[in-house]
Parts: sequence; structure tokens; C-alpha cells
Amino acid sequence: MWDSLQKANEWSGAVIGAAIEVHRIEGPGLIEGIYKKCFGRECELRQIPYVKELEAQLDYKGFVFEEPLRLDFLID
Repeated sequence: MWDSLQKANEWSGAVIGAAIEVHRIEGPGLIEGIYKKCFGRECELRQIPYVKELEAQLDYKGFVFEEPLRLDFLID
């Protein structure tokens, strides 16, 4: 578990920086799909590895939701 937290901490600054850059250039008010495409491109430019639209199960205290959770981006 420690390794995964350490990895998340290492990527967090780069990912937040990429999101801020997209917002700085595009500003507020665009539809979500545009922001997703811009963020994906920014991750590519910064060599941040990601997977888009990944489905995952959500488990809350032993209760597993029947509906899959769709992650916009999974980093590394």
C-alpha cells in the first residue's frame, strides 16, 4: 500500500499542473468532453501515462455496486 501512495504522491503535482494549464488556456465554460480531450493531450505532452474511460467496480464497506464506475482518467 505504501508504494501506491508514494506513486500517487509523485504524480499528483504533474497531474494538477496539467489540469491548471488546460484551465489557464481554455478558461471556464466549455463542455466536459472538450476539457477531457485537452487534459488528455496535456498529459501526453507531459508524458503522464493514463488510461481513459476505464470501468471499475465500486466497493463501499463491503457493498459492491452493481453499476460499474467509469473513471474519466486513471493515471499510471
